[in-house]
Amino acid sequence: PPPPPPPPPDPPKEEEPPHSRGGDEHAGWSLHQGRRKAQEDAVQTRSAGMLSTGYPSGLYAVYDGHGGVEAVEFVQQTLPARFNEKKIEGKSTADALREAFEELDDDLLAVLRAGVPAPRDVVAEPVALTRGRSFLTPGPGEDGADEVSSGVVAIVCAVEANTLTVANLGDCRALLCRDGSMLELSVDHRPTKSENPGECERLSKANVRVTEDGYVMGRVAVSRAFGDLARNTDEKLLGLIATPDIQEVALQDQDEFVLLGCDGIFEVMGCRDAMLTVRRKLRAGATLEEAADEVVQQAFTRGSSDNLSVVIVLLKRPAPIETSCERPRLRFFNSKLAAPK
Repeated sequence: PPPPPPPPPDPPKEEEPPHSRGGDEHAGWSLHQGRRKAQEDAVQTRSAGMLSTGYPSGLYAVYDGHGGVEAVEFVQQTLPARFNEKKIEGKSTADALREAFEELDDDLLAVLRAGVPAPRDVVAEPVALTRGRSFLTPGPGEDGADEVSSGVVAIVCAVEANTLTVANLGDCRALLCRDGSMLELSVDHRPTKSENPGECERLSKANVRVTEDGYVMGRVAVSRAFGDLARNTDEKLLGLIATPDIQEVALQDQDEFVLLGCDGIFEVMGCRDAMLTVRRKLRAGATLEEAADEVVQQAFTRGSSDNLSVVIVLLKRPAPIETSCERPRLRFFNSKLAAPK
């Protein structure tokens, strides 16, 4: 008889999406391209060392771009310097962040109008960004907004003395772990009544159209962002602003870490779930980099459809998990059953 046919070749292995991570004793980060065709997220971890209060001084951020990488690269490279300028002028941290955001958006819109690459005079973070879509995103938009440039949302955290200041623009999130309890330090800028009634009212008063599925002018799913230049008007997309919400928190001895994450994380993980994932890793002795990466990997495994980015800022390492070789004692409890009626 003829020899049996050879077995079919193994199916080609799926290429692992680009993925990077890093950190030090103050902060850790993880970036994963996920199921998107390009990486439009970026992170920032600029620690200035430990303060006498015992907290790490620095500026930390997650940036979530859309429509290309021009906007996210520009903001990532220029925001820290602009913030420092405002601090040198004597501004409070909250005012410095607010003014830096608003002025930076004006500069970004000017760059987008000119159609030139972002300036490279500022040293970028060591995070590779893969080129995304074209500079302007054509498409059948609504209300004349048929072309919108790239844009970016951001969550930025500054630690100074014993105060934590968070600036939120868009739908990234900031969480504070306080002795195992969670404090949410941001509210998504989503233009729907169920998610953010205040933003919905603001847009309604300005006669800005929001689609039933929550897209401003049919183009952008957030109501606040950097960039998003509408080509037909050569102005920022109607209704969008770059004024961040600011949250200031007086740090306490029980505060353990801050988690910053993009919306791709919370697409498949609850806030408390993400926070406890980090806490368990830290209590088991993991590094900040490993803890951040655990959240990213879990979000990818659970099927997130977006880019994935996380930053963890350590305030005080949680107590390690207690281990014991003793067998647990059995306890018996007496219970009185109600007599049948």
